[in-house]
Amino acid sequence: MPVTGLSKQRQGQLGVNAVERIVLQEWKSRWQPLDAVNDDGVDGLIFIERGGVPTGQIIHVQVKCRSEQPKDGIFALPIGTEKLAKNAARWRRVVGAAILVKVDPESLAAYWTDVRDGGSVVGSQVFVPAANKFDASAKNRIADLCGTLHGDLLLRQIKTTADDFKYLTSKSAPVAAARQEYVRLNTLSLHFAGSNAAVHFTREGWRHMNRRGRERLAKSQSWTLVGTLAHIVQNVSENSLLVVRPSRRGLPELVAATVTVLFPHRQSAIVRAVFRRRGQPGSWNYSLHTLYEPRRKRNLMGV
Repeated sequence: MPVTGLSKQRQGQLGVNAVERIVLQEWKSRWQPLDAVNDDGVDGLIFIERGGVPTGQIIHVQVKCRSEQPKDGIFALPIGTEKLAKNAARWRRVVGAAILVKVDPESLAAYWTDVRDGGSVVGSQVFVPAANKFDASAKNRIADLCGTLHGDLLLRQIKTTADDFKYLTSKSAPVAAARQEYVRLNTLSLHFAGSNAAVHFTREGWRHMNRRGRERLAKSQSWTLVGTLAHIVQNVSENSLLVVRPSRRGLPELVAATVTVLFPHRQSAIVRAVFRRRGQPGSWNYSLHTLYEPRRKRNLMGV
């Protein structure tokens, strides 16, 4: 029995070493092993780095070094119903991503699966697609499982008040009330922080937000966000705007301001205002192009 236990321990360490090598050499990221006595479904953490700089994305990893062969392109790893249920609950609670990596003890080839995916954990087994090779090509796919939370935390935070949304409580139809508030913004002569460049709210922008073919709910979302625009413009610097579409074929350049907005009447949200930019550096002229929440259809982690 001790020999078997020792052999199993060595095999497990081979798997962990294989994962660590891939993370360090192929991913150019950092691996942090966890104490083996804490059998909580996580053998180590991957801290994603790009260009030697941590991104803030964390991957929780369980490693299984097993000799099972795939059937119909899938590895089926038996874990045990009770143990797997406990591990699955832990994987759902972690902040970041959670994966299981299956390592072949002979070839050290590695394969991975997202253990938060309902189709991967069933009963007493974890299913790992043989097509999901754990190598350099898997880095971006797995990093995407972390969602956007790590980046969202770095965004400028904008606080709004109830007065910013009084138009939503008017007796007018929502689209009419939002249109009136949109027109009113032009009377405020708004400028980006530290800039004298004018920001206009034109028919062109309103028509684009309410263009035919755009989903009704998406339009409605934009109407409810009009009250954030003055704060976004006044708190975002011109230099921080990101180009989302360069100028081409006579079309103006599009630049975006993405911020976290705190609302008095609902949960905070990531809001993006996109502006048309015309003219030359030092004498830019801006007008609103569109306004929306880029994290819609995503979960709380931004996945």
